Amino acid sequence: LKRPENLLLPLSELDQQMDSLKKFSQILLFCKSGMRSLHAAEKLSTDFSKKEIFSIEGGLDDLHSPVNSDIQWQKK
Repeated sequence: LKRPENLLLPLSELDQQMDSLKKFSQILLFCKSGMRSLHAAEKLSTDFSKKEIFSIEGGLDDLHSPVNSDIQWQKK
């Protein structure tokens, strides 16, 4: 299996790094509580309407194990 390419990007750098996101067809956003990633997903879904953009509902705080089948994915 080929490992997907990824980019770790702090929210504070999102606006300056928009060009680096153009190459991705899917974007997964996460943060501690899920609120900042949800706001970022809303912004990106406006700027990149043809991309699949996801945010982990509840953030990393709601993940209780490395594999959690109860994760709620919010597609924007």
